[in-house]
Amino acid sequence: MKRDISTKLFLCLLAIALSGCKAKQAALPPHIPDKPVVTDPPLVESASRPDSSQADKNALFRETVQKSQLSFNTLSFKAKGSLSVDGKENDVTMNIRIRNEKAIWVSVTAVAGLTEIARVMVTPDSVLLINRYAKEYLAKPFSYLHRFAGREITFGRVQAIMAGNILPGLPDTESKVTKYETSTLLAGLFTQVIYTVSLDNAFKVTRTELKDPNARQSLLTTYADFSPESGQRLHHAMTLQSSSGATQIRLDVKYSKVNINEPVEMPFSIPKRFTIVD
Repeated sequence: MKRDISTKLFLCLLAIALSGCKAKQAALPPHIPDKPVVTDPPLVESASRPDSSQADKNALFRETVQKSQLSFNTLSFKAKGSLSVDGKENDVTMNIRIRNEKAIWVSVTAVAGLTEIARVMVTPDSVLLINRYAKEYLAKPFSYLHRFAGREITFGRVQAIMAGNILPGLPDTESKVTKYETSTLLAGLFTQVIYTVSLDNAFKVTRTELKDPNARQSLLTTYADFSPESGQRLHHAMTLQSSSGATQIRLDVKYSKVNINEPVEMPFSIPKRFTIVD
């Protein structure tokens, strides 16, 4: 992989693969589910609507969705696939480790998984990156990601995207719910960010799309190949698509190994000769 590509990866991989980065209006493939069965009004709390039966139904739906998400203290997986940057495709291996609500650690390697390109550590307070090819590193507060993903991005949302869970707080009282024969679609707004989330019949997330038309930011993540892991149903394939100016990036990976609630290590040390970047 050439140095110019690895340099773009240094910031874009984190911003795109973990959250979404500043982009032109992305050319995302259309999502056409099966024929809708019924469209529900936005979910509302019982205090704002006299129909308590509807409020109870809404509360039950929210509870069911939340209970259907992946539950873990630690999560780790090894993923293999392809990374396309500006039309140039490279095979990559990613080792991803998550401590719930505490830290996300990612190591990206190329050349048959033998050469590490980048290492990333994200916590609710900080962002650390090592760019092996450029011999550079970055150490910033978490708010640094707002440059690429807007102020709507939070550690919880980054973690949800990586784990394949529904975004924190969803479905909320303003979510529009459309039920289909084999799926359910949630749509709504986080301040300025438009979201659509597709759930299968087991209420697992199969597709999350985020768009901020004003900031021209977008991210599309899809999940597939669901199978049991430690008594829970988990996706084993993930695709992320985004664009950053003229740079087009697509990441397609399949998991070769998954561990839930097993001890994880997150080594992160800066080589002495590496240069800090702004």
